[in-house]
Amino acid sequence: LDLLKKEPGNLDLRLELAGCYGGVAEAAMLSGDVRSAESTSKAAVKLLEELMRQRPDSPEVRSSLAAQRGLIADILRDEGYSVRLAANSDDCLAAINTEAPTLMILDIWLKDSRMDGIDILKSVKRDNPDIPIIIISGHGTVRTAVEATKLGAFDFIEKPLSSEKLLVTIRNALARTRL
Repeated sequence: LDLLKKEPGNLDLRLELAGCYGGVAEAAMLSGDVRSAESTSKAAVKLLEELMRQRPDSPEVRSSLAAQRGLIADILRDEGYSVRLAANSDDCLAAINTEAPTLMILDIWLKDSRMDGIDILKSVKRDNPDIPIIIISGHGTVRTAVEATKLGAFDFIEKPLSSEKLLVTIRNALARTRL
């Protein structure tokens, strides 16, 4: 952190620090320390979002986004859920067409994707209206949340994610679907 204070514009250093935060967050989550995991994850997400704005095509940023997906997947698997991941809209829609999921967690901002999360939400709700979709975003606004909900999203959760909030929202969405 001292180096970062001396070199605030050093994007490589910021990326390395974000990766360290991500690793600490994952270790804390795996050890059951949810509070530490969430606070450390917030720091990692903040740094990553800054890096995405400054270096959106960086392979390191792409790798970090994949790590975020993986961390969410690990949390869900630990809770007994079966998880499939998609890195972009084409992979997502292909997976849905192969086998419709019970529930979707969909990020609004998708790197290297021809559709954003709102477009995917519209498509899925048109073809599979009964799939509950939870929208997540680190770039969301109240307007985006309202739009997503009007389009059929079950809920909208801002990043950094609270694993507790995410799990409660998933349980509520699945319970409503069963009714």
